[in-house]
Amino acid sequence: MVNKYAWRILMLFDENIRQAARSILPIGGASENNVEGKTCAEQFYLGDKDGKRVMSILLHGDAAFSGQGVVYETFNLSSLVNYTTKGTIHIVVDNQIGFTTDPRFARSTLYSTDVAKVVEAPIFHVNADNPEAVIHACKVASKWRSTFSQDVVVDLVGYRRNGHNEIDNPKFTQPIMYQRIEKHLPVLKKYTTELINRNYINDKTRRSRFSVRKELANEAHETINDISAIYFDGRKDQTRVLVEREDGHLHQDTANEEHYTVLSEPGNQYVAHVTPSSGKAKDIARELTDLCRERN
Repeated sequence: MVNKYAWRILMLFDENIRQAARSILPIGGASENNVEGKTCAEQFYLGDKDGKRVMSILLHGDAAFSGQGVVYETFNLSSLVNYTTKGTIHIVVDNQIGFTTDPRFARSTLYSTDVAKVVEAPIFHVNADNPEAVIHACKVASKWRSTFSQDVVVDLVGYRRNGHNEIDNPKFTQPIMYQRIEKHLPVLKKYTTELINRNYINDKTRRSRFSVRKELANEAHETINDISAIYFDGRKDQTRVLVEREDGHLHQDTANEEHYTVLSEPGNQYVAHVTPSSGKAKDIARELTDLCRERN
């Protein structure tokens, strides 16, 4: 999967936004730079100098966040003029364990998110069992990014109910922790019970909403594979290039040259291109056309 997307309505503004999801690469941390690069490219081609039209949200695990150097490297690029995406929202799913390793054996800092302090990013530690607090923290994080164009981190402190994978039995390596987790109500059941006790909903409403959400999820799962990711558009165009000016910042300029577009959004919205020599571009175009035909 190269890229899948969905349109979603923002209820507050009654506007559509396009959400695109990148596939998780075998080395999880490598996906982060992939997303940041795609975001930076789209901002450039859309002329989005302030990052108000395109932004990135990265989902991390706690062990990878503190243990993989690529996370630090990505933060280190976040404020550089040639690499910045005008702020990224990092959401860390903090289950307090990395495969079978306890935090005290995995890092030297108290929190896995302390690596974000290298760019002085604000970090919100939130109880993942409190959905209302999670939503509030995410809204504050979104406002911070929108206002200051800087990275921000939301650390969802929770737990992992099952093992790292199908063959991992966590009771062997963390027996005390998983004895407590077995007795702990899942957050969905816990929160719906709380809403019923507050008289915000009743059991009939709960079942109805669960049914609707499940139906939407099943519909999305069935249709996602019908969405194509690569579109070939072999038109010639003017090429946008970066020019460094007296203020030290890079600005867009236009150069006339033979131009072959090989990637575009559904609906022919221009996203990215390559501009090698004419011969190489034609070879690439031919190969991509054959690839798209084979997959269709």
